Amino acid sequence: MANQLHPTPSINLLTQDALSSSLIGKFLLWTLSIGRYVVVFTELIVILSFLSRFKLDRDLTDLNEAIARQKAIVLSYGDLETKIRYDQERLALVRQEETKLKPPQVLTLLNQTVPADIKFDDLSLTENSFKFSAVALTPQGLAVMLNNLVNHPLVEEVNITDVSSQDQNNSINFSIDTKLKAPSSG
Repeated sequence: MANQLHPTPSINLLTQDALSSSLIGKFLLWTLSIGRYVVVFTELIVILSFLSRFKLDRDLTDLNEAIARQKAIVLSYGDLETKIRYDQERLALVRQEETKLKPPQVLTLLNQTVPADIKFDDLSLTENSFKFSAVALTPQGLAVMLNNLVNHPLVEEVNITDVSSQDQNNSINFSIDTKLKAPSSG
């Protein structure tokens, strides 16, 4: 009971600051403690960004090397593409020429349609037609040749441009202009 009557004094050896007891002082102490955490967090971010730079530099180097390799591949195909385009142009010209009527085809056509008693004086060829002047020794030879020309699958149109008769040997002079069908491509 004696302890209750005389309370023991508490001894505080640390001095009380006026700063820590005021409202502004408490705010400044709180700001300093939070500020330490902010500084540590900022330093951590700076260190992480510094370390991540090594990885990003390596990635950038790898990408530049990959781009250089792929660029070399694309450039190597440039010559091939040029050659292929040149070959395609040449093939287009060949196909275009294949669709044109060739002189051997006209000669074969005439060989198939002209009887033996027809003698040619003149023959001229164009891309889709031919003209000729000839002498028929008999009227039947002229009729057979005209019938063969009109019914030939390559012939589109036959025009007789000149017909004359020679009385002394019964021969017929004539000129024919023949238009051919356009050859089918393929």
